Parts: sequence; structure tokens; C-alpha cells
Amino acid sequence: MANALREVTDADLDAIEIGAAILGTGGGGNPYIGKLRCREELKKGRRIPVIPLAELPDDALVVSLGGIGAPVVGVEKIEEGEECLRALRAIEKELGVKVDALISAEIGGANSMEPMLTAAQAGLPVVDGDGMGRAFPEMQMCTWSIYGHREAPGAMADEKGNIVVIRNTPDDVWLERIAR
Repeated sequence: MANALREVTDADLDAIEIGAAILGTGGGGNPYIGKLRCREELKKGRRIPVIPLAELPDDALVVSLGGIGAPVVGVEKIEEGEECLRALRAIEKELGVKVDALISAEIGGANSMEPMLTAAQAGLPVVDGDGMGRAFPEMQMCTWSIYGHREAPGAMADEKGNIVVIRNTPDDVWLERIAR
């Protein structure tokens, strides 16, 4: 895989937080807590490399990730911190291959930070792009879903260590229904 052109810095996190809040257009939750969690990863010496989409090989396995449900719950009950990492590892186990990069399903709101957080934890690059350009209510609304690239298999993990893999669904609408 090509080398990332840059890495996310502490100052970048502030700018991304502001942009994600604006692009969330009132939905998707507040990216503030995610920014703080990413900042902690940087303080631990972990990196968040950013790779342009054009530099990914055509056969690269790129996974989108984030939270679902009412974002206000994330304020009342802050995540344990490695839920998305466990879901990522479950997908790799299910597919029998390592993921090459992560991408944000939505840049608006709280989910803007999850791919960067997990990229730092997993030692993966994050793609400079997203699937929606704002916050959105359901998975099947991502650009890749609209163009026929399925979200399944999908994985969910919670703060207690529970992991669920959804291997196949008729379409992404069903994946969304099952996940909720």
C-alpha cells in the first residue's frame, strides 16, 4: 500500500470536530467526546495516518465503521473505547483477511471520529473521504451501498465484550433493521 501523505494532528482534531458538527446539520451527535478519545490515542504515541482514496490499490479491503442509534446515549454512557476495534477484528476473522484501511460512513456528527480512533488502535490508515458527506440516519444511504457495495458482513460490539457478526442479509436495509 502507498504511504500516507499525512497524519492527523492534535490541531487537525479541532478542525475536524468543527467541520463534523457543521456537516452533521443538527444530526449525528456531537463529535466532541470522539475528539477527546482520538486525542488520548495521540498522547499514547499512536498515529492516525490519512491515505487518499486514489492511493489505495483497487483490491484494498476498506471497512466503514461507527455507532448506530440515538447519539445522546453516548453522552449519558460513554463508550468503553475498543468496541469498534473488536468489531473490526471480528470482520477480519469472518473474512479470513486483514483490513487495509478504514473509512468513515458519515463525516457529520459523532461518527466522524470513530474511524480515526480505531485506525490509531489498529495501526491502520484512514481514508480521506466518507460515504455520505454529512450525518444520515441509516446505513443503506451510504454512497457505496447505493452503488451496490454491500455492508454485509457486518459486526457489532458493545462495552461488555459482546460481539455479533451478521454474515448476510438480502440488502443493506435488512442489515440496518437487524443491527437496530
